[in-house]
Amino acid sequence: MPRALKYIEAYISEEMQMGTYQQRLEIAQQHMGADFGDVTGIIDGVHIWVKHLRPTSKYGFEHDSWYSYKFQKFGINIQVMCDGMRAPIWTDLGNPAGVHDIRCVTRSKLEDKLHPNEKILADGGYVNSRSRIRFVHGYRKPANNELPRYKQRFNERLSAERVRIEQLFGVTKLLFEAFRVGFRGDVEWVGTLFRLALVLAWKSIDRGIVTQNRLAEAVELINREEEQERIERELRNDPIQDDFDFDEVPEGYYPQRQGRVVNFRRPWEEEQQHFEMQHDAARYPHRAENRMQQHILRRDRFEDDFHRHARERAEQVRNWRQQEDIVLQQRYNRANPRPIGRFNLEDILQ
Repeated sequence: MPRALKYIEAYISEEMQMGTYQQRLEIAQQHMGADFGDVTGIIDGVHIWVKHLRPTSKYGFEHDSWYSYKFQKFGINIQVMCDGMRAPIWTDLGNPAGVHDIRCVTRSKLEDKLHPNEKILADGGYVNSRSRIRFVHGYRKPANNELPRYKQRFNERLSAERVRIEQLFGVTKLLFEAFRVGFRGDVEWVGTLFRLALVLAWKSIDRGIVTQNRLAEAVELINREEEQERIERELRNDPIQDDFDFDEVPEGYYPQRQGRVVNFRRPWEEEQQHFEMQHDAARYPHRAENRMQQHILRRDRFEDDFHRHARERAEQVRNWRQQEDIVLQQRYNRANPRPIGRFNLEDILQ
């Protein structure tokens, strides 16, 4: 498989190309709606369930970083960008499923490949003022109010354009069940094989092999997954789960959820902690400065350990692959011995 991935990557690099900014802009003006004629791409992330994944023992990361709250399993998150014709033009190499979409885009250095005036269509998961990429996303609904009618119409038109990448994802999952019911191979293969599946799915759509009914079925599949994700997210935001035992809460405490961890706190503890922080900042300013310095040191130490482990892991994988190539070449030589001809016999005699 590692040898086959090299040929697959070479094929993908020929079929999946971003092109120039002017080429992407011409495609957007021809195929995108009137309101999005200057939007040169549509980006979204897809979560792929990887079965038998043991990230802590194999990759050195914590389980929570590979845990996807979308389907409550361990997997990988891949960012995909397509143009107005649904053709995939860019993907990243993949991140643990617990990594946020905007952080995946930041790690991939996509902003270095885009034009400063370029606009990308995205959902609410890419709202970030620190990124230099100009994401076009819908308006968020206020907590206790309704959106104005013009904002609702804009969200509807945006959803009608974003359906292109949902169709691409749906067709890919319908044609290749491994990315829908669970991938059984090594997690290092998922990114390359999923990119190959995207290219093949796009060719099926472009050549008319996938009918309109099939596209509608693909969108329905993605909508079911999003609905399931919404239901699970609402359950997670509930401060007390359905299976939580109220008898376990000590008297005078209340449960407070942080992710998947439930802590017991008293009502006055937060007020006391807030008062102490304000008191220390006003009376002892050096304490707040020391806390910030300690936080920076811990962060730098963690980043150094992370990059060191990543370098060691990459060197180890490279050595394993070189050793594997040597063993495979030896097996091939033993199974297919070279015939002793005139030139080979002269070499042997020399």
